[in-house]
Amino acid sequence: MSSSVSSSPLSYSPTSSPELIKTRTHHKSCHIEIGLLILFLCLTIPSLLFLTLIYRRTTTYSPPTTSISPATLSDSPFFKFAFNRNFHRKSLINYPQARCMDDSIASYYIRLSTVSNSSRWFIYFDGGWFCYSNESCYFRRLFSPNLMTSNGFDEKKSSIGIFSSLKQYNLIYVPYCSSDLWSGSSNESHSHGSDIFHAIFDDLKSDKRFQKAQQI
Repeated sequence: MSSSVSSSPLSYSPTSSPELIKTRTHHKSCHIEIGLLILFLCLTIPSLLFLTLIYRRTTTYSPPTTSISPATLSDSPFFKFAFNRNFHRKSLINYPQARCMDDSIASYYIRLSTVSNSSRWFIYFDGGWFCYSNESCYFRRLFSPNLMTSNGFDEKKSSIGIFSSLKQYNLIYVPYCSSDLWSGSSNESHSHGSDIFHAIFDDLKSDKRFQKAQQI
């Protein structure tokens, strides 16, 4: 004998109807769109206010009318010291091996201290990497010729940069034109950095002021 159980109209069905699924999906998409709109407004409105403030500030700003006359600027101690061309060039023509890579005569610059009879000396050898083959030296000659020659060096230079703060020192500035890390001594490769290095100190030994140096 078989028995059958009739399903009640009020019984729970685990699966939702297609209409209910569509309604829930529609509500979720509406919530997402509203959230994105609120986020957009929160980001846009402050940006617009910020740009408006900047625009008003730039349009209402008027530069100061006061100006410094060239005469006043040139009379300042800093201007006189920093922009005065007080580095004087000294040629190493008496030292045949002191040559740049293009065989031009090497040289250096000297600037005396503002302190009278200063016995403090600061010697600065400039840098600029090096070349190590015919190809690398060829490209260096094309793109960085100032690191291989003394041609075009000014007779005087200004003490701008770190040198302007070393007033109590006698300064020696050596431009870099050997392209060999100050280490070469070869006529074949035209590298005479070491020769230039030693020639400068030999030349300074004849300077009576350098002979009294107590700090180098």
